[in-house]
Amino acid sequence: MQKVKWRSISQLRITTSHRKLRKLAVGEQYKKFIGAKHSERFFFKSGGLFVLIVSTILGVLFSWQFLGAKILSGGGLLPLSESFSQLWNNAFYGWRNIGLGFFGPPDPFNFFLAVLGSITWWAPSLAVILLWFLAIPIASLGVWFSACKLVKRKSICILIALLWGISPTILTSLITGNIAAIIFYLCLSWLFFVILDVQLSWSRIAIAVFLFTAAVAAAPSTIFALTLIWVFGIIFVKNLRKRFLAIPIF
Repeated sequence: MQKVKWRSISQLRITTSHRKLRKLAVGEQYKKFIGAKHSERFFFKSGGLFVLIVSTILGVLFSWQFLGAKILSGGGLLPLSESFSQLWNNAFYGWRNIGLGFFGPPDPFNFFLAVLGSITWWAPSLAVILLWFLAIPIASLGVWFSACKLVKRKSICILIALLWGISPTILTSLITGNIAAIIFYLCLSWLFFVILDVQLSWSRIAIAVFLFTAAVAAAPSTIFALTLIWVFGIIFVKNLRKRFLAIPIF
């Protein structure tokens, strides 16, 4: 029987660092599984379902007159393009039907309108109608998640979420057909929640960048205030500093 030296099979052995990495990987998967289960229980027990139901009812009551409508227009609202291809053509460099017409770049907000219209690609304007019904619950849920990160009392989180959902700014935007303002407030509602959880994964950073860009495109005058928040996060939130610095890369 021939003896084999331990050194000759060194490449086949699992090193201590590899064993630690495997344990960490298994542990992270377990944490994600348990975290998902905990999040589901938390949503039901802490008032998330209540906020969703009440805000949805409020959204339907506020926009019930649009039930069955195919297109929304009036005030500051215009119908989206009739076809999916035309919708995205308006989001990139091309012909602009303004005045006598010209070739030029689009309004950056057109890209996010194209993303919105793509949700119902067969009828892009239908997405705007859905937005009118869902604006209040989407805004309320975003603020509820954010409030739960900062406030321990369930009743206060629910109250903050519902008051934000029916705030005069959102309701006025719905009445006047100001779709840019609605998208801005919806992005703002979820941006703070994503920023609070930005340390969890790089995908959250990508979502934060998308929401930040959409908010700025919808309301360019807010870029200074939002940039200040970003700088504040870099300076004062040390454990998130690297992630905040990585946001412009995206």
